[in-house]
Amino acid sequence: MCRALRWISIAAVAMLVGGCQTTSGTGTAVRIKADPQLSLTGSIMVPDGPGPFPAVVLMHGCDNLDPMLRQSLRDHAWHLVDAGYVTLIVESLAPRRLRTLGCTGQDAVAASHYRMHDAIHALRFLRSQSTVDSERIFVMEECCKAL
Repeated sequence: MCRALRWISIAAVAMLVGGCQTTSGTGTAVRIKADPQLSLTGSIMVPDGPGPFPAVVLMHGCDNLDPMLRQSLRDHAWHLVDAGYVTLIVESLAPRRLRTLGCTGQDAVAASHYRMHDAIHALRFLRSQSTVDSERIFVMEECCKAL
């Protein structure tokens, strides 16, 4: 119960300090075409103002976007939006019908390959957005529960 109240308090403060800067507290859902059979899913948040803005791609690590990790990435996104960045949270596992990436052995090699491509597709998607400064796009990835 205390944890839930803490997250609600953090969200309320973020909204009061930053104002209502997106279409919802979680951003706008987007689909990013990765290849003919795969579209990645994500959530984009854009600061108020004319832009273009620098942007940050937020990617999860080996674990699925469980509720706690999803909230952590949203908290980072809100902070970055408040600082004047567009943010894009990318979901790599659900579109592939995977629960985890497998961070050891051959699974890790395969995961690193398609995660790199996911970041490139996210970069291309952001470059196509008029609100994004296409020369100032960065990537942050959660790894082992830390950004």
